[in-house]
Amino acid sequence: MGRKRRIKEQDSRQERRQEGKAKAFVRVQALTEGQRRYICTIKDSIITFCTGPAGCGKTMIPVGLGLQALIATNSTTQRIVIMRPVKEACDEKLGYLPGGLGEKMEPWAAPLVDNMKEFLNDAQIKLLFHEERIVIVPLALARGRSLNDSFIILDEAQNCSKKQMLMAVTRIGRNSKMVINGDISQSDDHSMVNGLSDAMSRLRGIDGIGFSELGHEDIVRNPLISAIIERYDVPNPKPANGNGHGNGNGNGNGNHRVAPITADDVILRQV
Repeated sequence: MGRKRRIKEQDSRQERRQEGKAKAFVRVQALTEGQRRYICTIKDSIITFCTGPAGCGKTMIPVGLGLQALIATNSTTQRIVIMRPVKEACDEKLGYLPGGLGEKMEPWAAPLVDNMKEFLNDAQIKLLFHEERIVIVPLALARGRSLNDSFIILDEAQNCSKKQMLMAVTRIGRNSKMVINGDISQSDDHSMVNGLSDAMSRLRGIDGIGFSELGHEDIVRNPLISAIIERYDVPNPKPANGNGHGNGNGNGNGNHRVAPITADDVILRQV
């Protein structure tokens, strides 16, 4: 009995220490004008479509706004629903992965969970998952569902087909909001019609549906990403000036100097 009591007391002390370390929620902040417009569009729309390059905050911002709505007093948002199209690589089938459905989807949901850690600590996030206030819905299994009182995030939507996109957007229910984002240049299947591009051209002009397009000037993850993307946008790049040996200042003896990263630059460093 004495040993059980000591273990229980140790567990209680650990729980109190964890509660003392509770992270105050970090509110979403726009670092660029494009991000400010994106935030306003999400707040003013029922469904928001967003495209943009890597590192521009297109995933981080809806994750933060979703958590903000989830923990707000008297909010109608009861849960965050994460959807992602699952692209199977090298003939690896989702069914062969170990564990239940939640465990199978963890690798695809990991980028969004990483984003959540910018706003809450691990224990808080784990509790929200345990209480099913954050749920993962594989896009392939979303048909027929009505997602009420939810903040829905469809990430990596450039990998959706037209049929998948139609099915996804029609899942939205009462008192719900949906954000659909992706990077058109990083589609993993060029054999199909891109569902994100198709929806953004097809659904313009409908009340309640908003659109946001972020650019290179909105990249905040790391200033170097913008320079890298610019090089990949050139079909047949010519060798850069210089001998290719870095000199420690980040420009490789070329003519593109990268500005140092400040504390403000990393608020939205994960996208």
